[in-house]
Order: sequence, then structure tokens, then C-alpha cells
Amino acid sequence: MRQTSRSNTVTTLIVTPVISLETHAKPTLVEAGEHVHCWISLTNSGNWPAEVSLSRLTPKNALLILTAL
Repeated sequence: MRQTSRSNTVTTLIVTPVISLETHAKPTLVEAGEHVHCWISLTNSGNWPAEVSLSRLTPKNALLILTAL
């Protein structure tokens, strides 16, 4: 014998990081020895913290100076 009964509504929270990376650079073309300014925006719009590492962003012999906003 099979029976079906209804229960209250259950909500399940899905927990995940949602990582977005946006970059801009000016000027877009440079020669050796010139400077370029880059803006990097890294955002986690998810509901779980994430540890993110930015590596291999610069070419060999380039100097990267980071500042936080």
C-alpha cells in the first residue's frame, strides 16, 4: 500500500563562491622601458568565502607594484 502526504516547504541554501575578474590597462601598447597602468578588480559575489591567488600576471622582467583601493 502506497501513501503520499505533504510536508512544510524546505529551503536549501546553496553555498558557493562566484569569482569575477575584470582588468583594464592604459596604454594598451607599450615598448620596453615604458610604463603601463593596470586596474584589476577581483570580486566574490557568492555566499562562501574564497582564497584567490593572482599569479603569472606579468611577463618576465616586468615589475608589478600593487596598491589596494
